[in-house]
Amino acid sequence: MRIVLIRWGIITVGICFASYILPGFSVSSVTMMIVGAAVLGLLNLTLKPLLILFTLPLNVLTLGLFTLVINGIIIHITGGLIEGWHIESFWTSLGASLIISAITLASNALLGYER
Repeated sequence: MRIVLIRWGIITVGICFASYILPGFSVSSVTMMIVGAAVLGLLNLTLKPLLILFTLPLNVLTLGLFTLVINGIIIHITGGLIEGWHIESFWTSLGASLIISAITLASNALLGYER
């Protein structure tokens, strides 16, 4: 349970950094960042495996790089589900996914967590 809460906090920090760095991505409050991290985590658990399965040939052709596009789609869907989020375009959500993924990857490496 503790690891889940720590990962939730790491994703929240990633969302915070992405909202400060990207001009087209804004979150209205810290509460919406925390809620967004929870929704993003749930979508990553449920929707992401299905999207990866349906796009498997394309993912194999791009040597896994299409997974970044899937992450952008998940963030764009999250922005549509939560009222406190504003995402201007798909490219903005793709940039946010890169920032959040980089922060999550670095934090997990520093803390010694495996996927």
